[in-house]
Amino acid sequence: MEGRAKVCTEMGKSKQRPYQITEDIFKSTMASIQGLIRPLLQEVYQDDAWKMLVCCILLNLTKRTQVDIIRDELFTLYPTAHKMMNANQSELSKLLQPLGLYNRRARSLIKFSADYINGFNSVDQLYGIGQYAKDSWEIFQNDNRSVNPTDKVLIQYLQQTK
Repeated sequence: MEGRAKVCTEMGKSKQRPYQITEDIFKSTMASIQGLIRPLLQEVYQDDAWKMLVCCILLNLTKRTQVDIIRDELFTLYPTAHKMMNANQSELSKLLQPLGLYNRRARSLIKFSADYINGFNSVDQLYGIGQYAKDSWEIFQNDNRSVNPTDKVLIQYLQQTK
């Protein structure tokens, strides 16, 4: 089902205007109405640690539904840390514009990707990695369920997956 699109119509106008919503966006929007959006992006990208951390950076001061709107295009244009590291900052900023703080985010993603490529001993040594990403790393990359995150989504996830 992933990748398929549902056709919806915008009601309340004199004309019905069809638009498409991907299955992922539809599911995440419906799930957000009910609470925790599952799967978490950390679950989606658990097998690609770099992409998982990019999502954590994007989720800083941003709602999941906003990130969902741009992430497919982001990972199509920049599928690897090498591509992101060499990204044109202004082009990346333009793509990130719907998230807000787009210039800062673009700089962070480029610097983060360079650090990631150069290697690290601890994930929190990487540029742009805060507590949320560090806790996500522990939970989803190191399978450490004894982490005590402060983020409500990670707390709820750990409670639901006990």
